[in-house]
Amino acid sequence: MNTITEKVSYVKGLADGLCIGDDAHGKLLKAIVDVLQDMAEEIAENTEMIDKLDESIDEIADECNQACFREFYPKA
Repeated sequence: MNTITEKVSYVKGLADGLCIGDDAHGKLLKAIVDVLQDMAEEIAENTEMIDKLDESIDEIADECNQACFREFYPKA
């Protein structure tokens, strides 16, 4: 289990295996697991977007470096 999503899936499996009833405690536990699952999905999406932004920033930095080099060393 490496990712948060995998860990939440494991916890959800444990909760499902316990055959939790529909009493107040069971409803609370099910709701908590659902929230954890939603949070894990959001974190995964945010991580993917951050990785894409990081790549874009690297590309922009490379382009800026090349432009600066051409500006200061036009005959190189």
